[in-house]
Amino acid sequence: MPPRACRAKEDLHNDLLRMEARMNEVTHAVGDREEEMMKAKEVNEAKLERLKAKYLKAMDHLEFLEAVQREHDALCEKYGALELEHAGLQKRLAQVQEMLDAGRELNGRDTAETSESLKTDNHRLKKERNVLKAQLEQAGTELELARSELQRLVAELETANSELERLRNDHQNQLEDLNTDAETLRKEINGLREETRSLREEANGLREENDELRSALTESKTKLQDVTDELSRTKSELKQSKDQLSKLSAEYQNKVSEIKGITKALQDPPGDGKMHIHIHHHEHQHVHNHDHKHFYNVKDKSSVEDLCRSPTVTGRMSYMTGKDLLLLPNGATYHLGVKAGELAPRIIVVGAKKRAEEMSKLLDKIDTVVASDRLMFTYTGTYKGVAVSIVAIGMGAPMMDFFVRESSFVCPGPMAVIRVGTCGLFNPSLPPGTIVVAGKGSTLTYINQAGFTDGLIDGTKTSPSQLYYVTKPVLPDQALSDRLLAEMKKLDLNAVNGLNNASDTFFATQGRQDSHFYNGDNKNILEEFATHGVDSCEMEAFTLFQLARQRTVAPLKVAAAHIGILSRVNPAMTENISTNQLHENERLCGKAALEALIATEL
Repeated sequence: MPPRACRAKEDLHNDLLRMEARMNEVTHAVGDREEEMMKAKEVNEAKLERLKAKYLKAMDHLEFLEAVQREHDALCEKYGALELEHAGLQKRLAQVQEMLDAGRELNGRDTAETSESLKTDNHRLKKERNVLKAQLEQAGTELELARSELQRLVAELETANSELERLRNDHQNQLEDLNTDAETLRKEINGLREETRSLREEANGLREENDELRSALTESKTKLQDVTDELSRTKSELKQSKDQLSKLSAEYQNKVSEIKGITKALQDPPGDGKMHIHIHHHEHQHVHNHDHKHFYNVKDKSSVEDLCRSPTVTGRMSYMTGKDLLLLPNGATYHLGVKAGELAPRIIVVGAKKRAEEMSKLLDKIDTVVASDRLMFTYTGTYKGVAVSIVAIGMGAPMMDFFVRESSFVCPGPMAVIRVGTCGLFNPSLPPGTIVVAGKGSTLTYINQAGFTDGLIDGTKTSPSQLYYVTKPVLPDQALSDRLLAEMKKLDLNAVNGLNNASDTFFATQGRQDSHFYNGDNKNILEEFATHGVDSCEMEAFTLFQLARQRTVAPLKVAAAHIGILSRVNPAMTENISTNQLHENERLCGKAALEALIATEL
């Protein structure tokens, strides 16, 4: 192994060990912070329990004061009743006294006949007066007792009010302290949460960095193995070159000896010099032909393999060439860049690399990522345990043709492919953001270039008035298309079943007007779209659907969904889809496509 490769491997290993140590430190730090948070939580819960006990005690005092207040109110009511009774007795006593005085006055004026009766009444009134006096004295005593009891209760009430006020102040202070402690605790908890979140983010970043380092280490190991293999091949070639050099050196020595012999013969001719010159020329020609065959006769398979392995040969000459298919020396396809085992039979195909990259985040894991020299990107992994690939191919029918044919070569068995892309909307009732699932199929609009070039190469003329053609629609796999639409409905997407059109250009065959070029009367295209009920227009779906019909090795189930960017026909819909809505629709469409693919039997 070369020293530089050893050092690179050792550096990567040391970086990996450092990252693992850092991850362990972060993990321990997170654990310590969580333990501190638990202790702080227990302390604050104890404080809260003590404050609750104080609060309950204050509530008991409050209930006692309310009972005293009720007793005070009852005594006040009783005291008022006694005062009324005392006033009534005094009034009754005054009436009796008046009656006695009246009796005495009558006793002095009346005759002896009435004297006895008056005496009897007077005696009765005196007796009643004495009874009333006794009752009055008793009422006065009770009133005095009630007044004393009332004064005592008033004093107790004042004391209780003072105690209640003190308890209220204490409770208010304790409540403020509790609120302060709670706010402090809340801030501490939020701080700890934020710190924990930061630590977790840092840990996740370290994990991602660790994964990247592992991936880089794996890639470095692979490259190192490739370098080792290349070094072995180079050593083998060097050995062969040395052997060949030795052979050539021996031949050179033989030639030198032969030339010396010829020179000597010329200097002293034996009588047959021409024959020697002829033989020398023949042998030289033989060596020349041998070299020519070794380096340039590509019909010889071994020579082609040697040529492909040669580090001095670059560019297109480094590719193995079959009759109808280009492959890299490692067996990968020329445009898609994948080989057997790097592509799943269930595939989402998109145009943009960024869209494929974002959708790949929905996978459980990503096993391989392949970037081809032709700017096609393949992400292969699993979704809910099922192998799935997400491929970005760029724009246009030729790119779709490359993808379908080369993926079919890598996966010759049954396949399922869903295209997720963007489109223009040609149904005036569909607002931007609507997703058109091409369940009604896709037509193709293409340019009749012979109309612009005034005929075909065999001399056949074509009418320049028919410059654009629209084909009949080609249908997708109906079950897969229906399942895709159903999955989008589950995600509350604004998805409809519609008719798509694929155009072979972005401008002319989509009815766009361009004053810099002559496009003929392509405004009629929009009228044809309206006549036949075209809902969406893009550039790839027809090729996908048509090649699925033409595939012979095994079934290819296909479907397509397109996110409407703008309305091409409704002038009232001036706003295009927002960037945020487009990204969210792409993510949800990817999820719906994945669900539809894993539910499809191949």
